[in-house]
Amino acid sequence: MTTAPLQPPSLRAVAAADAESLAGLHAAAFDEPWDAAAFLGLLDRAGCLAFVATDGLSRSNVGFIIGHVAADEAEVLSVAVHPAARRTGIGQRLLRALLEAARDRDVAKVHLEVADGNGAALALYQAEGFIVTGRRKGYYARATGRVDALVMSRTMA
Repeated sequence: MTTAPLQPPSLRAVAAADAESLAGLHAAAFDEPWDAAAFLGLLDRAGCLAFVATDGLSRSNVGFIIGHVAADEAEVLSVAVHPAARRTGIGQRLLRALLEAARDRDVAKVHLEVADGNGAALALYQAEGFIVTGRRKGYYARATGRVDALVMSRTMA
């Protein structure tokens, strides 16, 4: 990733050719990264919603969101923004793109899980209307041990 200042990112639908890049972004963001094959499998599923943010200067992918729609509900499976591009609004733009696409598919409710203690993600999701609806004990593995997941949901208006 370039160290030059980011230009406003462009958003587009994820393509299969992005799988390696998504795996790299996931590895930069999470302790248990998904590989390109995992992304290809998700992208091949009916109901997949996935967007990538591309830096306007370097043309490199700097973030993504991937979700799944089943009937009138959707689930956000993963959101990642490269560490150098965090706190620039990319995550919010990606989440809003997924919510808009879900709304276009007549989704009534969207769910996700987030690590307890991930303050930035919690603030983003709460700002977009998600509320905590449950907890999954020890859901995420971290170098320091297991961390609970907070289950969050948002009713679409």
